[in-house]
Amino acid sequence: EYFNFNFKKDVLRLQKDDLVNFVNSIESRESYQIIKSLMEIMEYDDQVFVDDSIRELSTIKKTNELFFNVSFDKDFLTSFKGKWERNQFKFILIDGFIDTVSEIHHLLHKASEDKEPYIIFCKGMREEVKQTILYNLQRNTIDVLPVSLETNEENVNILNDIASCLGADTVSSHKGDVISVEVRRDLKIGEKIRVSKKGFYLKNENEEKIKRQLVYLKNKLNSINFSDPNFKYINKRIKTLQSKKIEVL
Repeated sequence: EYFNFNFKKDVLRLQKDDLVNFVNSIESRESYQIIKSLMEIMEYDDQVFVDDSIRELSTIKKTNELFFNVSFDKDFLTSFKGKWERNQFKFILIDGFIDTVSEIHHLLHKASEDKEPYIIFCKGMREEVKQTILYNLQRNTIDVLPVSLETNEENVNILNDIASCLGADTVSSHKGDVISVEVRRDLKIGEKIRVSKKGFYLKNENEEKIKRQLVYLKNKLNSINFSDPNFKYINKRIKTLQSKKIEVL
């Protein structure tokens, strides 16, 4: 769950002794050790998330990166030995399904010419499109990685979160965008990405846009009940967009 504690300085002024006394008052040895460890590693802008776990002993994980634990088609990673890591890459975010090869033909042709790394975020593609990309990857003529998201409730709006991290907009038919036209434009360039079968890490490239997205998600979370099925999905999205966080698992 996501916890957000706000202390108004005119209501409560915490001193170091107050925190020490609080920790010492905890009766559970395990809880004592967890909170003591949190206090030792926490910085002022860290967010703490406590997740359900089947582990007998809790673990604490501190990160400073944006990691998207999403389900997507892993077959493309076989051409890169299971991992795609680039310091700079051209990208496009397609909020929709790639229906034909002709829609991304220009991108594939450009990639074969300039040999630069490209990544295509999308909500799926036809088998013909997939096989065409795989064939060219096997021939080593392009450096293109599709992140073709699986269709499920968690992935419905995840492209908007990715877009906020990259400081970009999505290509969407709802806005009148046409994929075959958008791939002909000069694509934006991202910095640092690591994609594996577990998901992908992104560099935080647009702090302001991420903050706006977090405000939107937190407001949405506050407007629904805990029992709402969307609660856990929005909660997960909020956690994903927090680069400086500590997870208690």
